Amino acid sequence: MDNGRFTIGLPHPEGEEPSPEEIFAVVKTPDDPKTSFKTGYGKYIGVDANGALVATAEAIGQRERFQVVFEEGKSAIQAVCNPLFLSMAVSKDGSIYVASKKAGEEEMVNIRTNAKKTGPIDWRADADKKSAKDCSMAYVKMYQHSKVETKNRAIPEEVFDMRSVKRAQKEGDLHETLLAKRIKMKSDRYC
Repeated sequence: MDNGRFTIGLPHPEGEEPSPEEIFAVVKTPDDPKTSFKTGYGKYIGVDANGALVATAEAIGQRERFQVVFEEGKSAIQAVCNPLFLSMAVSKDGSIYVASKKAGEEEMVNIRTNAKKTGPIDWRADADKKSAKDCSMAYVKMYQHSKVETKNRAIPEEVFDMRSVKRAQKEGDLHETLLAKRIKMKSDRYC
């Protein structure tokens, strides 16, 4: 609608694509379970003071954040600004409201996406993915001054215990271990 409110549209025949106004972009950070939805018109979907679902915001605020709840193969959308669920029950004025305290049948929604499924993403830096020896050498070279390399000065490899570096790669404390080794290797007031 022109006022930014949402209504329930007619069902599409099977195999038909959704209309452009029915497609939303999901805005989500990897470390936060909460999401925001952006319309094709560049507005963010949120909840107004009356609990109506609207798309009038230019930026993401607390009212434009939602959490998708999955349970027993079904999904519901809960607002972050109030602990209420998005209800598909149409109100008297034809709008959709975020007004239900419990997720019943009227609150269950089907969420479809055209995103391709990928495996788990490895967020580690390229140097962290190398073997223990190459990883430790990469970090030593990263923190050496460029003059050290031009003087053909050798970096003592025996200072490194590769078993502790391999253990640190598996357990997730690689940077702390490499910093401790760097402190042992040289007198560096910036460690």
